[in-house]
Amino acid sequence: MRIFIDCSFIDFSRQPTGIPRVVSKYIEGSYTWADARGIEVVPVVTTAIGLIPVRPVPGRNPPAYLKQLVRTPVSSASAAASVAQHVDEVAFRFQAALSELGASPMPRECLHAARTALDRLIEQFTEADQVRPVAVEAGDVLFCPAYWHDVPPEHFKRLSDMGVKVVTLIHDILPVTHAKFYEAPWKFQFADALAKAIRQSDALYAVSGYTAASVEEFAARNGLGPIKVHVAHNGHDPLAPGELGAAIADGSYHSLVKRRVSDSLFREQQPFIMVGTLEPKKGHIPAIRAFEAMWQAGLERPLVVIGRKGWMEQPVVEAVELSPYYNEKLFWFDDFDDVDLAFAYRHARALIFSSYAEGFGIPMIEALTLGCPLVALDTLVAREVAGDAGLFFSDFAGFAGHVVRLDTDEGHGAAVRAIAGFNWPTWDELTVPLLDRLAGLPG
Repeated sequence: MRIFIDCSFIDFSRQPTGIPRVVSKYIEGSYTWADARGIEVVPVVTTAIGLIPVRPVPGRNPPAYLKQLVRTPVSSASAAASVAQHVDEVAFRFQAALSELGASPMPRECLHAARTALDRLIEQFTEADQVRPVAVEAGDVLFCPAYWHDVPPEHFKRLSDMGVKVVTLIHDILPVTHAKFYEAPWKFQFADALAKAIRQSDALYAVSGYTAASVEEFAARNGLGPIKVHVAHNGHDPLAPGELGAAIADGSYHSLVKRRVSDSLFREQQPFIMVGTLEPKKGHIPAIRAFEAMWQAGLERPLVVIGRKGWMEQPVVEAVELSPYYNEKLFWFDDFDDVDLAFAYRHARALIFSSYAEGFGIPMIEALTLGCPLVALDTLVAREVAGDAGLFFSDFAGFAGHVVRLDTDEGHGAAVRAIAGFNWPTWDELTVPLLDRLAGLPG
């Protein structure tokens, strides 16, 4: 048997964040696991013709068998499959615009047409012998930690009918549980894809207990349950490992890349930070408004927003760029890499995690493991991840109280000491037992 890791719609040429980072970590961990267990693991793209090995091979230190596998006829299918993400995005925005105009966008028909065109393109490469799907056997496992909800479900069903066990990892179902933060028609398509994944998967995993419970409740409410969703927490690895991480920790690190004012800003002012894509559910706007009120009342310490634009981002961007404190006490950086981020955590006063809803919340772990205090909106998933290490708030008075205390040396020192014992398992520690379960091995 072999384990295939579905990488549909993952662009490995970019700095991985969010779901792409999770998929990358599973791939790299699986290579070491595969060598120890003698079981092949193959990163693939799921298409209409079957599973296409990802080219070039993603991750560090890929095994020899995988390098040999991709020496078969050069594939354009991976490139063709990658454009599907952009096809979906264009179709989604077109449909959303029609909805706002009061027209009927026929979302399923539009999306089906786009995907059908893509499948035909891949089939043309197959007929020309430019690409061959990898052979599968009954008992093989297809692990889907990527954008399974954007893959036509009939592709998974075809593999399932061939005896392949389909295992789906669900990062969140926020388009269902917090629908107001997502646009139509995509959120309805997601709910439909989720229902089909529940029906077709041989096993379901979620990245948190909160998400697992949400999926089980969705299944029961829609006549798909009762079901059992297992928990597979995301792991943690240092953003800047080894000597680089030590240099950041002891203050001797100096970036080779000039990041405008970021280096001096962090070293000299130790700002509060927010980390994550700019989108309404992350809670940027109320946090910024709260800081504006505190700045007006005399607070001097800045707030730095770190992250790229996400969904429905325009109101958040406007809250940042139109603030009277923009580039004075409110700053935004959208191009930080892992080293920049590690530097920011080490020199920040605290991480502000005011997200209304998350499937997991990796920034909380990144901050706490690097000695950066956490101020978090009191949600179930924040409690699950941060435990007693977080400073939680449920209203403006509580939020402001934490910020004011952390602004003092005494309050900040107490917060740093309180998180000194925080620890979170590494990706290797979490990946190995999960892959053992997928392969049916003890453990």
